[in-house]
Amino acid sequence: MNEKPTYRRHALAVRKAMSATQRDAASRTITDALSRMFKARGITTIAAYYPMRGELDMVALKADFTLFLPKVIDGRIAFYQDTGDYTEGNFNTTVPAHDDQTDLGEIDAVIVPGLCYDKQGYRVGYGKGYYDDLLSRYEGMSVGVCYADLVFDSLPIQPHDRAVDVLLTERGTMKG
Repeated sequence: MNEKPTYRRHALAVRKAMSATQRDAASRTITDALSRMFKARGITTIAAYYPMRGELDMVALKADFTLFLPKVIDGRIAFYQDTGDYTEGNFNTTVPAHDDQTDLGEIDAVIVPGLCYDKQGYRVGYGKGYYDDLLSRYEGMSVGVCYADLVFDSLPIQPHDRAVDVLLTERGTMKG
């Protein structure tokens, strides 16, 4: 595999083949590890995402942290506190129903979804570039989460791609 679309198709097929039990177990393992890591670092505010298409579910972190979820506004990701009240956003995503945007500087860590990652922390997403743009302007901690079977030695990267600081899977820390 050498092109991002090939990695996207492969990752989506792997995720689709996973059972709900496998996805839930991986999500719990990763959220437990994130919770320990964030508490040890004094992190209290976290931006994550509402899962779709077999993504790891990080929403459980709102039990211990102030959680923010993304919306795409004017071609950029913006974050809104998770109040438990949702609506449908762009690209069939689930987003907070309110419009009280949070300043990016108020968020201690951003959890970055990816279809797949490499061991250097680069990712292949859905191809819109929203998270690369976010990481280019965000100064806090960035954490990638991914199923272990979808972490590769390297991925094709482009000049605009941004790596995360830490990469976690259900099998442990892969970077950071």
